[in-house]
Formats: sequence, structure tokens, C-alpha cells
Amino acid sequence: MNTKKYYDEVYYTRENRIVAMLGFSNKEVVKERQFIFKWVLKTNPKQILDLGCGKGHFTHYLFSKGYNVTGVDISTKIVNYAKKTYPRCRFLVHNVETTPLKHKYDFIYSMQVLEHIFDLNRFLTNISQALNPKGILILATPNILAPKIRLKVLFGIDSTFRDLAHLRFFSPSHLKEIVIKNGFKIEELTGTGRLSLLSVNLSGNVLLTVSKL
Repeated sequence: MNTKKYYDEVYYTRENRIVAMLGFSNKEVVKERQFIFKWVLKTNPKQILDLGCGKGHFTHYLFSKGYNVTGVDISTKIVNYAKKTYPRCRFLVHNVETTPLKHKYDFIYSMQVLEHIFDLNRFLTNISQALNPKGILILATPNILAPKIRLKVLFGIDSTFRDLAHLRFFSPSHLKEIVIKNGFKIEELTGTGRLSLLSVNLSGNVLLTVSKL
């Protein structure tokens, strides 16, 4: 089964915690979206790309605030859902890992996508090519160092590593190393969850803002 077929037929059809997180109810998702909006207000971008938009909820939120935003996802099924739910918004089916984007953007955010990517360097190269000079990229991904993940693995009750959709895991330092290697400049590194106030290594999810050099 190829990647696109997997996301059309399996990932977005099963009832699991990932699909549940696509709404506004999950606290970590809310924190991620607050983080994005903070940077949107700070930079006032003319063109925004929601890379891995899912059902399009946050794409629509930014659109409702007056921003020019495009939602992109690999799944035809989920993009069709987003189009029907938010017909005034712009949504596209596209695999950024394999195919460069046709348009340029000032601001790209990709939340909970990196852990699903086979070729990180190619993925980040295609994003970089789509960013205007000094453009902003925001990434979010689960933190492999999070205490809750460590404890679950220790007691053998964690299902994260059995999730076929998750191909890799990141620590904050690993994520920084990858984006720097691909020509980005670190602007802000933080995380979700109360423990992130003590150390980003204790956060549930890593939130990283970088700019194009």
C-alpha cells in the first residue's frame, strides 16, 4: 500500500486518538494553535500554508480572521471533507515529500506531520523552496523524551511505537539539528504541557519556529 492510499483508506477512516485530535478539544492541539497564531500576529504574513491540514478546522479559523491561507493534505478523502465543510476556503491534495509546491508562501506551519515522513531532507527542501526569503516555518511533533512516553514504554503499555503511521520520533535537540542542517535559523523552541515550563525536554510535543536564511 502506497503512502497516499494508506492515508485515504486507513489513517483518516479509523477511530483513534489522532483523528480525535484534529478538533479543538485536545489541550495540546489548542496550545499548538495558540503558538501558531502568536507568530501569525507577529509576522502578519500575506500567504499562509497549512501543511497537513486534516479536516481544515484551523485553516478555516485563520481564513475567518482575514488571512490568505491554503490547506494542503496528502489524503484526497480528507481534503474533500474539508472542502465540503468549509467551501470558502482553499484546499489542495498534495504530497510535499515527493513533489515541490508550485506557489510561494511567507508562512508555513506543519503540525504533527514530521513523524510521518520517510525522507526528511527532501521534505524540508521542498518546504524551503516554497518559502519566501525570511519566511517562517513552524513544526510540531511528539517529544520522545516526554515523561509520559517514557513511563508508558517502561511499563509496556505504550502504543505509540506500534502506530504504523509514526515512522520516527524526535527529541528537541534532534529536531533542531535537522532543521539547521537544512538551512533554517532557529527562532523559538518550546513545548506543550505544564512540564515544558521547566524544560522543553519534558514537554509533550515540541514546538519549533524557524526562518529561512
